[in-house]
Amino acid sequence: MATLISLLTRVKRKLRKSRKLPVWRLEGGIRQSGTPLKVTYIGQSKHKEYFKRMVFDGTPRETQEGLVHINRVQTAWERMSKEVNLIVIQMEQSQESLSKQGFFSIPCWIEVIRTVSEDEKQLPRSKNLKEDLRKIRKYGHTYEVVTDRGSFEDFYKNMYLPYTVMRYDKEAVPVTLKKMMEEWPNCELLKVKRNDETVAGLVILYGKNDARSWKIGVRDGKQHFAKQGAVAAAYFFEAKYLAKKGWKEVNMGGTRSFLQDGQYLFKKKWGIRLGRPWGQRFYIKPILPTRGLEEFFLNNPFLHLIDESYQGVAFVPDADQLEQQQLDRLVRDYWVDGMDKLEVYSLKGDFGSTGLQPPRKGVKLLCADQLWE
Repeated sequence: MATLISLLTRVKRKLRKSRKLPVWRLEGGIRQSGTPLKVTYIGQSKHKEYFKRMVFDGTPRETQEGLVHINRVQTAWERMSKEVNLIVIQMEQSQESLSKQGFFSIPCWIEVIRTVSEDEKQLPRSKNLKEDLRKIRKYGHTYEVVTDRGSFEDFYKNMYLPYTVMRYDKEAVPVTLKKMMEEWPNCELLKVKRNDETVAGLVILYGKNDARSWKIGVRDGKQHFAKQGAVAAAYFFEAKYLAKKGWKEVNMGGTRSFLQDGQYLFKKKWGIRLGRPWGQRFYIKPILPTRGLEEFFLNNPFLHLIDESYQGVAFVPDADQLEQQQLDRLVRDYWVDGMDKLEVYSLKGDFGSTGLQPPRKGVKLLCADQLWE
């Protein structure tokens, strides 16, 4: 009986500990400019590494300041954010009380979906995509689709794992070989080839009602294969292959919700619409307005959720210095299918006195002063 009580005590202690989130203080220079920014970050390290890479130039000074129980975050955040510019709370799913306290609710991951066609002319017109297609032709990429176990094991060990670690470093959380082989009966492997050498691969996972670009990899994680168009070739050939099989669209998998994120931009150029959010969310709230905070918002437009609908958020330095043509281009660059609204905030000036007009329905022109209140 004593042993059982001791075991239950240890289990309860472990569960209590697992319900606590670490509190971090991050201080460093903003990317590109080096302007100082101070952040309180509450959450696990996996997404924190992504946030640091996205925001800071180099490695910020990082201090762990304790733990907070997950049930107390919504009331305790204010005392944890003294003398910082920004507070970021990473939590599971929707936290309505934080949204009511002025936090932006930003999904850590969202799914994106694209239509597929055998006709190359149906692809979006994009300078970046045009360059990708040029590389696919220049380096003579071709493809084949296989289902044998040996090819999947080779893909996992020699393409997926090295590419994932190379691409994401500390943020990488690769699936296990066991998990991949459990899904193997529902998958096909599209192999990108060059001169009979397989240089990249893309696993297509089939569900009851959808096809999904599940996992991608490059031979030995070599960047030069990716730079020469091997990754783009995988998505290009996938669309042709699935369209030939009768599919109308493909789920391209997850991407980040920040509109200048490299992965998001890569997938966006193929022509996407927003799918469901999944995983945790970043709850972000500005605290002390400084030049560093302004640059954070200028550099990192994002998608946030209000009542499960996507709203884009972007910032401009000064409404009085903005021309209609510049506003039109900003909206064109950031608007994406599946977005219900796009809020454009001006850090200085007042849109109301500029004569600028929203280029399309759903665009709101606002003053950032209301965020600092």
